[in-house]
Amino acid sequence: MRRALAMLLVLVTLCTGITAGNEYPADITRIVEKILGEETKINIQSDKIPSKAEIEQLNIYVNPVTKIVKALKARGLSDGEIIEILERYNLGWDPKTGAAWREFKKPSTKEMSFLKPLRVPNKNSASISQTSDQANQVMEVVPDNVYRGINTNLRPSEMRLEPNGTVQHVITTHVGRKLVGEDYWTEAGVVRWLVDGEPTEMYIFTYDNDEGQWKWHGTTNSSAFTNYLIYVTDQVDAWGYIYNIWINGEWVRSGHLWYRENNIDQANEVWTDTGSYTDDYGVAKHDDPSIYIQDYAVWWDDNVNTDWWHSPDPCPVKEYHKLEESSWAYWTWI
Repeated sequence: MRRALAMLLVLVTLCTGITAGNEYPADITRIVEKILGEETKINIQSDKIPSKAEIEQLNIYVNPVTKIVKALKARGLSDGEIIEILERYNLGWDPKTGAAWREFKKPSTKEMSFLKPLRVPNKNSASISQTSDQANQVMEVVPDNVYRGINTNLRPSEMRLEPNGTVQHVITTHVGRKLVGEDYWTEAGVVRWLVDGEPTEMYIFTYDNDEGQWKWHGTTNSSAFTNYLIYVTDQVDAWGYIYNIWINGEWVRSGHLWYRENNIDQANEVWTDTGSYTDDYGVAKHDDPSIYIQDYAVWWDDNVNTDWWHSPDPCPVKEYHKLEESSWAYWTWI
């Protein structure tokens, strides 16, 4: 009987390539690291509109996690085993939808417990009627069914916080659209919030409201510009059109949106528990934005129908916009 069990374990190992104790054969490591080694940064040129050939590369892009999953499934590994291997490389994957991401420098579990939920800015919200509600200053394309992505640069302000003033601050870019009255979106930007009355670092984040929510991609400061690129591809499956997000040219996230063409905005959002807000030092700036339409890109300039709005009115977040060289520069502050 013992001999039979031993033979069975040997057969399982040979068939799956997995050894006891979740130690994996060396060729599994080689497969993963080869795919990761082949991943290259995309070429971001803030002073130049990308060519159609460059945009087509965004359109057909397949992220490294999807490639790794396919390769490891071919080796017979289970979903759980694949997830465990991916986590060793700070990668993640949702077996249900295929969403994928790369994270590093995540907030602690305690820190994340203090985060207030995100909502798409609502132009029709006339006033703050409850504590912990959000106020927004927004630059938005019109209409919401033309553009399929954005490439922009963001430098945050100091995002000052205090218990009796601003308790959470988000400076971000949204891409998404309503379906049957419900908002579905992804976004990328910077968030800072209070934990036991003390401010966190300025975390670079991405967010998808129905597919993984918060993911984390390092930190930044009030003097640094970060490039964010969100692009919705032609690739579609049961969960919608696949989008990808790159930060400073490096892929960090893939997920789904129900539409290929979406609403796009740039926003500065603040939360309070008291109805008062904290004066911020410095000014946030979204700079050199270009937006994707069909198979090409255009500068986000005065040729693009744009709405600047805020909620509530009066709004604690102020704005100023001006054409600089090729596109709008958008400053916001408290």
